[in-house]
Amino acid sequence: MAAFLCFLISFLQTNEVKGQKNMAIERFSVHVMKDTVLIKNGQFAFNSVTINNTSNQNQTLGIRFILPSGWSFVTVPNASLEIRRGDFQTIPFRIAHSKSAHGDINYPITMFVKDPVTGREDAKSFYIKINQNTNWNTSLIEQSLIIGEKDSLSKFQLRIKNKGNKRELFEISVKSDLKISIPSEGTQVMLWPGKDTTLKVYVATRYRNNKSNNVLFYVKAKNETIMLSGSVYFTSETYLGHQKKYNYLPLGIEYFSLNSFGGLKGYSFFSFSGSYDFDNQRTLNFIARTNAFNSDYSINSKFYSLEYRTSKFELNIGNQNMFFNYQINGIGSKVAFISSRRKKYELYGLKSQLNDSEIFGFKQENNKRDNIKIGVNALMVKDNENDKLVFFSIHDFEKRYSKTKIVNFSAGYGTEKPDSLSQFNLGYMFGYRFETKFSFAKILSTFQYYDNNYPGIMRGLKYGNHTIKLGKESFPVYLYSESNSRQQYISDDLKDNFEQTFSNQEHGVR
Repeated sequence: MAAFLCFLISFLQTNEVKGQKNMAIERFSVHVMKDTVLIKNGQFAFNSVTINNTSNQNQTLGIRFILPSGWSFVTVPNASLEIRRGDFQTIPFRIAHSKSAHGDINYPITMFVKDPVTGREDAKSFYIKINQNTNWNTSLIEQSLIIGEKDSLSKFQLRIKNKGNKRELFEISVKSDLKISIPSEGTQVMLWPGKDTTLKVYVATRYRNNKSNNVLFYVKAKNETIMLSGSVYFTSETYLGHQKKYNYLPLGIEYFSLNSFGGLKGYSFFSFSGSYDFDNQRTLNFIARTNAFNSDYSINSKFYSLEYRTSKFELNIGNQNMFFNYQINGIGSKVAFISSRRKKYELYGLKSQLNDSEIFGFKQENNKRDNIKIGVNALMVKDNENDKLVFFSIHDFEKRYSKTKIVNFSAGYGTEKPDSLSQFNLGYMFGYRFETKFSFAKILSTFQYYDNNYPGIMRGLKYGNHTIKLGKESFPVYLYSESNSRQQYISDDLKDNFEQTFSNQEHGVR
């Protein structure tokens, strides 16, 4: 009997100790009203925390918060809280987010509640998410370019600014009959909030398809598109001279000024040009232009060129300005041979003015008949700045069945590798353009595919445009389908190496 009583007393004492321990462990509990708080940009975030005193005695608890960098309370909560036994208290608060906070990101807010008696500290977190605020603008620094037939580094400067609270991916497309330094579709720019960039679009005046000199820029983000228009004006090259004893030596001196009294946006320069005409269709031309006098304005107008031309041979020494899936601008030479069978072979080599690289190119034009054209373009770039060797080429075939029916095919290959490696990753491209006209409709279909390993500005671009024009010229109806994608967009300017596959499709009637 005595042994049984001892066992019973021991059992009751053990349960009493366990109960005291459980009571000590569960002296309070913490509950958050909202796990995630959604707010607009610039709005305060409201939430509340309820603390229950589950013990059998009054408690004084310590409270502290951890907020993201730059965030703050509108009213700072007390660092301690007294709660009677069995009672609870609710702490409401408002939080102001940082001006540099981004949209569409969950920002954690952590609250710590500490019992000074037991040393126990509980952590409770909730999240604040700012709704996306898309706000951006774009502009052309100069809406007009006044340039000569052989200009150097003539460019538009397209400025894009992200004034919203989230990073934006901008797509830039360009429509022009002039040859420019970016593809007509697929150029992308990623900007973080508050950041801006200036995209330089060079104009190669050597290539012109017709007399239209307008350049249209379309900047698109979040299904909103802004169109900007730029104009290119070509200065007439008229040389006045008088007859010499042996031949003609026309000389020209030109002073050009644009917004000279407009502060930093104005600039001016001198241009000297001349031509000597030999017998038998031989000419010697030269041009020399000074740099812009306003050094605060970002323009490089200096240009030097000496050209000798015959009916079968061309030699140019000095500034070279071309574009072929790569911006070609530097000091070097170009030589061309023209055969009597409508064939033209062109070789050029130069030292780039845009970066530390040497560029070598080859171009062939073969007009077999009036309705068939075959061409080859190849380029090799030794990029010393980035330790890369780049090579690519494109082969073109075009057949014109009539004035309204044209078929064009293109295919190419290319590679890019560091100089320190011997392995090449071969990339390829292909495309077509088909144009025809019936009595009731005009059809235009274009498709271009550039592999991710194909180097140059067009890398990774897949573009298709298909249009059917119906009806009369006075009231036409267009059925269109356009697709545009670029794989593996990577920007080294971002904190994390952000990679995104961009894709856009549009179909409709207009």
